[in-house]
This record gives sequence, structure tokens and C-alpha cells, in this order.
Amino acid sequence: MERGKRLDKFLSERLPALSRSVLAKFAEEGLVKVDGRAEGKNFRLKEGHKVELELPTLESDDSILPEAIDFEILYEDSDIAIVNKSAGLCVHPAPGHRSGTLVNAMLSKYPQMAFVGSVKRPGVVHRLDLDTSGAIIFALTPFAYSNLVGLIKAREIKREYKAVVHGILPQKHATINMPIGRDPAMRRRFTIFPSVSSISKRAITHYDVIEEYDHASLLSVKLETGRTHQIRVHLNSIGHPVYGDKLYGSKKDTIIERHALHAEKLELVHPRSGKQITVEAPMPEDMNELITILRNR
Repeated sequence: MERGKRLDKFLSERLPALSRSVLAKFAEEGLVKVDGRAEGKNFRLKEGHKVELELPTLESDDSILPEAIDFEILYEDSDIAIVNKSAGLCVHPAPGHRSGTLVNAMLSKYPQMAFVGSVKRPGVVHRLDLDTSGAIIFALTPFAYSNLVGLIKAREIKREYKAVVHGILPQKHATINMPIGRDPAMRRRFTIFPSVSSISKRAITHYDVIEEYDHASLLSVKLETGRTHQIRVHLNSIGHPVYGDKLYGSKKDTIIERHALHAEKLELVHPRSGKQITVEAPMPEDMNELITILRNR
């Protein structure tokens, strides 16, 4: 008996492979018909109603199209995929990067991801900056998406980075606990605020010095929170910007073409099996070359 049930709820129960938010969007776009008439997501069903769904194609102007772009898979199963993002590859379409993104590449291998999570950012549960390389996880099913988003919010996915920074840090093991918000003077940048407010959020970064060079250091960095540009902003705030970071550091860095930050490790409990998963992305060639040069100075 489906009498009185909302249309989007009815559809999500019948089509568990698609998220409820996506199905609701289909209804609002006129793709769901009840007895031949297009109805919105809030429509209440009555006994005997015939419900039809017309799945959209992926060729509309605002669709994210699959693209044959090579990427390295670090782990995959029916629910999740963890891949090694290369520096310079945007995670999902955005102004200035309408195509050629990692999501475009993922859709060519995992077409089912098109209807998982956000329509504009399918499968995406966390992001990496454009020039940050390393491990990033995608949800391939609505079940995995909802669970992974919950793990991110609960800070139960551990993320470890390697960063090469300017200078020798006086504290070899430390925590940076400083709120971060968008810089009102330059919208592209984020900056430190004295306290959490309507324009800033709590941000906590832990670091350990792994190796020291002549006026430079290699750090292991762990995130407790995941704000935009968090590691770069925090390290710059204590006077040790990431090597090659033109936005927060020195524009004179020429040894490496991008900021020397790599998402090296991801640890999580699998949303379906409950097993512990640890995945590592090998250090990219440009950061290895930078470290070699710094060691030999």
C-alpha cells in the first residue's frame, strides 16, 4: 500500500541505486510521471497510481560527460574507489574547468557514479586542491556516499599528507589550531581569524618534521578538520609556507612548478564490510626531485 507516500520516497525505495536527492531532481525536471502527468517530488501517491520515470541521457548541455583520461586506481570495489590524483587535475567541473576533470575521467570507468550524491559533483565526498596530488576517495553507490559523508563529518577518515616547506621549524611535533575563513581582501585566498565566527571555521592541523635540509623541511601532516587550503594556510601562518605555493608563499620558487603537497595516505573503515582499509599513494616524481635537490645542497 503506497497511499499517501511522497513520490521521491516511493522512488528511492524502488530504485536504491539512485540517491533520493537525484530522484527528487528528476521529478522537479518533469521526468517522473504519475498516470501520464509530470509530478513534483512532494506529490502524494494514491492506491492504483502508475508511476513512470524517464532517465535522462548524459548528453545535455549541463551534464558532466565521461572522458577517457588516464588515472591510477589505488583501491576499488563495488562501493568505493580510491585513486591517485595527479597535480593539476581538477577534482570536479567548476568555473574554468568545465571538462577534463577527475570526475569526467571517473565517469568513463564508473558510469553508475553519475547518479550518486550531488548531480554537479557525483561521487565526490572530499576534495583536493587543483595542484595537490595524492589519494582521494569516491563513492560509487548511494549507500557508500551517505556513509562516507558521515565518516568525513565525524572525522573518522584519517588523511595524512607530505609537505615540503620553507625553513627549519623550531617545534618538531606540533598542532596548529587556528580558525580559517575566506580572505575578505582577496577572495581566492583563505586566511587565519582570531576566533570562530560567521565567516570562519574551526581548523586543526597536526604536523611532524620528518627530515631537515638547508632552509627547508619535509613534514608529515595530519588533518583533524578539512577546510579549503587548510594545510597551506596554517603552515604559512607560522612562517613556513609550502614550497612552490604561489598563492600563499613565494612566487620565486622555481624548483617545482606547483605547491609541494601530496595526500599520501587514507585510512577508513569500509562503509559496508566494516573492514579497515589503508591506502597509500606513492610520492610523485616532482616532489622526489625537489627533495633530492634539497638534500644535495
